[in-house]
Amino acid sequence: MKCKYIIIGFIFLLSFGLAIATPMKISQFQVNVTNTYNVNFSMKNKPDYTYFSLKNPNRFVIDFKNAEQDFTASTSIFTGFPIQDMRIAKKSHHGLRLVFDLHMANTVKVHLKKTTNVYPYQVTLSFTPLTHSKDLLPLNSGTTSHVKKN
Repeated sequence: MKCKYIIIGFIFLLSFGLAIATPMKISQFQVNVTNTYNVNFSMKNKPDYTYFSLKNPNRFVIDFKNAEQDFTASTSIFTGFPIQDMRIAKKSHHGLRLVFDLHMANTVKVHLKKTTNVYPYQVTLSFTPLTHSKDLLPLNSGTTSHVKKN
């Protein structure tokens, strides 16, 4: 009887370990302008992430745990945004770090939303510049750009 519980426990741990080892794929990437400048990431699994801002130079960093990139992105998608560049780096243990180099200081809010789409989890980064610039797209312009899945 004791052996049966040990085998069941081993199978449970093995299956749980395999589930953890499979990285979550960030499959869709979109930018749009509403009352803020938004960057959206969509995925099938609920993401685990942390984020922080840096100054001099202004940057915003978000780390997705146990994730991998499944999209391509070009810096040109950020034309008219307070974002100068986005760099993506793989971290150890299947982590993914996204660093946004910013033209100016911004307030950044992060929202997680569950939808009924093919990719039900969406992380939205909402950038609000602390100063106005004529080089930015006007707010509420509705401009949207999609980046294709790999």
